[in-house]
Amino acid sequence: MRRVPARTWGYVAGTIAALAALVGAWTAAVVAARWARAGLRTARYGVRLATLTAYRRCPDCRRVLRREARVCRSCGARGR
Repeated sequence: MRRVPARTWGYVAGTIAALAALVGAWTAAVVAARWARAGLRTARYGVRLATLTAYRRCPDCRRVLRREARVCRSCGARGR
């Protein structure tokens, strides 16, 4: 059986390390994107909750209107 030079094992180890680094970076990017989406979802919910009293829905088309609006821009329904 022929002996493999140590230099070849260095190349193999380097290639495996580079692939592991690429997989790790890709995984980290996927996880970071997931956390960013979750944070954005939470921020949107907070804004909706804070402005809940400033808006209402049109009784006909269910479009979001300001609380003080008298006519819906979408369907022309008169509220209150």
